[in-house]
Amino acid sequence: EWVEYVFETTQSDYVILPYYQDFDGNAVENWSFTSATNSWFVGSAISLSEDKSLYVSNDGGQSNECAREYSYAYAYCMFQIDDRSVVNVSFDWKSYGNYARAFIVPASADPSFTWSNRISDSDTPDGWLSVCGGLEGSNIWMHHSQDVELSNAGNYYFVFFWENSTYVYNPPAAIDNLAIVPLSKENDIISFTFAGMIDAVIDTDNHTVTCSVPYSMNLGGIKPTVTVSQAATISPESNTYIDLNSPFVYIVTSEDGTEQEWTVIANRLPVSSEAEILSFWTDGLLSVDINSANATVDAVVSRMYDISALSPTFTVSNLATIKHTNGAVYNFSSPRQFVVTAED
Repeated sequence: EWVEYVFETTQSDYVILPYYQDFDGNAVENWSFTSATNSWFVGSAISLSEDKSLYVSNDGGQSNECAREYSYAYAYCMFQIDDRSVVNVSFDWKSYGNYARAFIVPASADPSFTWSNRISDSDTPDGWLSVCGGLEGSNIWMHHSQDVELSNAGNYYFVFFWENSTYVYNPPAAIDNLAIVPLSKENDIISFTFAGMIDAVIDTDNHTVTCSVPYSMNLGGIKPTVTVSQAATISPESNTYIDLNSPFVYIVTSEDGTEQEWTVIANRLPVSSEAEILSFWTDGLLSVDINSANATVDAVVSRMYDISALSPTFTVSNLATIKHTNGAVYNFSSPRQFVVTAED
């Protein structure tokens, strides 16, 4: 026997994504339910976490049991997206009696017409997006998670559907811990560095990374460390050797699968002519005066140290070298000369 069902058309405000619903709070006011002998209710007859869940009942939510009557029921809420999106839908479920299904439906589908028809456990109405096939045959809580692509901006219904044959298989469907979470569209390079690099400018508008490197640097075997947007991936992976003698292209893929090409360019800085001693240190050092104009280093050392056997350390201009061996011992009883050679 076919029964005509009446749909409640009073729809509250949209739920806001990301949306998390454990059915224990007051936010279920955003949900609508069809009215029939067996219908969806929010109550405490059964739950996985805390006190309540969404389940099918034939006694106003007092129990998670159904009557022996051919019937089907819908529970739904509306949400909105501003652009093409991929959302992850996850929930816990159990349904020993017959089957439940979940859908995302464009709001352009008229619920007063389309939703008055039953849906089989394998068919999907035109324009609807199936979140799962028939959920049935489990009297223990199961978990379902699925990514769904929504190609167009607009309003959508999230729908739970349940059908019962004329046979009674209790308990019917129950749902808990629903989450509808948009996957990230971010596919940026956040940081980029490698040994010997001086600096990097990241342009998120043009999707380029421009690196400054020393003039004499070998760019044929660079191993960059790259960080990207949260949940995004990069190809080739960070810490993979690449050749920057010419522009190199990375592919950054966002969590929702959107790919973006990023071009890395290495610019050699003009060759440096700096050949300065920037610092001098040795055991017993009391003071030091470095005079770049005269190319001299005047150091005062404690009397407790033998200046005929000191092991100094130097820092010199970037990319310059000094003719000196670390750990070497020198006699500073008379002035000593060290040669600093600039990059050029």
